[in-house]
Amino acid sequence: MISRTTQKNGITTLSITEKGSSVLRVHLTMHVPETLFSGYVLQSFFAEMLSRGSKKYTKENYEDILESHGVQVSFEGTRAYVHMTVVMKEGSASKVLPLIIDTLAHPSFIPKEILGLKKEYAQELHEAQDNARARAYALFTQHLYEKQHPNYVPPLEIQRQELSKVTKKALETMHHSLMSAPWTISMAGSDVLMATLGASFQKIHTPTTEVSSEEVSRDFAPHTTEHIIVPEKQNIEWCIGNRLPLTRTNPSFLAFSFGIDILGKRGGFSGRLMSTVREKEGLTYSIYAWINGITATRTGHWQIATFFTPKDSGRGLSSIKRELRRIVTTGVTTQEVTLFKELLSNQFKLAYESTRSTLMLYHASRIAGRTPLQVEAYPQEIASLTRKEIQEALRTYLNPEALVIVGAGPTDKLLEKN
Repeated sequence: MISRTTQKNGITTLSITEKGSSVLRVHLTMHVPETLFSGYVLQSFFAEMLSRGSKKYTKENYEDILESHGVQVSFEGTRAYVHMTVVMKEGSASKVLPLIIDTLAHPSFIPKEILGLKKEYAQELHEAQDNARARAYALFTQHLYEKQHPNYVPPLEIQRQELSKVTKKALETMHHSLMSAPWTISMAGSDVLMATLGASFQKIHTPTTEVSSEEVSRDFAPHTTEHIIVPEKQNIEWCIGNRLPLTRTNPSFLAFSFGIDILGKRGGFSGRLMSTVREKEGLTYSIYAWINGITATRTGHWQIATFFTPKDSGRGLSSIKRELRRIVTTGVTTQEVTLFKELLSNQFKLAYESTRSTLMLYHASRIAGRTPLQVEAYPQEIASLTRKEIQEALRTYLNPEALVIVGAGPTDKLLEKN
């Protein structure tokens, strides 16, 4: 595979030439302008509306063409991005690519479709009342971030208010903004077809020179513990952590991230929290720690996610605090550093086992502000990390006495007990 990156008129494109393949893969991300970060529902709503009809194609036409050619197209909207993913046989390009381009350039926003989708969203927001994990995470972000920050998740009542304000005009305004916003595109397939598609994207994109404002945020959120009562649940979902005043370009980022992996790497049983809180003490089934929402220009947070029964929550939270204090005061061991260097190196190699995973890795990295060369340098950077660097990063940016702790579930039982 041969990859190359180009940047032209507000579009950054990564192309992976895959000789002999009959499949075209495309990831397109539109970067939502910061002036629209105050919204949350509109971005997601807009993304779903893209597959509900355009200037030339009705919703039925759209669905029939994709189904008849076995094409996978998905849209997703977050506060900061609107994503499109396409997987198709190259032989279907002449029929499918005009549909994709028209969908992006001329969405119809039919009032009947808007009304139907609003009803679906209203039902989803109603059901979200019982999603303890999502509610815990939302409240967690509300303690960490300002309302304008892309990582902030508004309360459900605010989301309902936003939903009521979704109109055809609001969607058209969003569309106009996104068609002139920066785009990040990653493609894998034949050179000819990628060039054709790249030219089509350039034709419908209308770049502007909007400059992102500098992020303003506090370094750490003050210590707080808060509960949300979600009835008829057996367990309390816990979200624990704090702001991380680092971007991916900070020299301490990699060392801190490595230390958080030692604490509770997601997947498997290699992290300290899994070996202590789960295996030795039997207080939960899963407990992981990771870093979230960080790019080359924007800070995010570190977090721990787990669940306990109400009767075990006190012991469980104490165990987590103990492990946080231990990793900060006594540090990581030489054996842990060696083990995780091998583990992370092997995990990185697996990303190159297929075009699909390689393309996803590169695309996610480009969105976070990293070039393919920087991604490829990751194994060497991991190999050169020292135990001292990891320890210094943890002692500087992980404060066991300043934690945002949020629980959602049958917390009424917890409150009665205490």
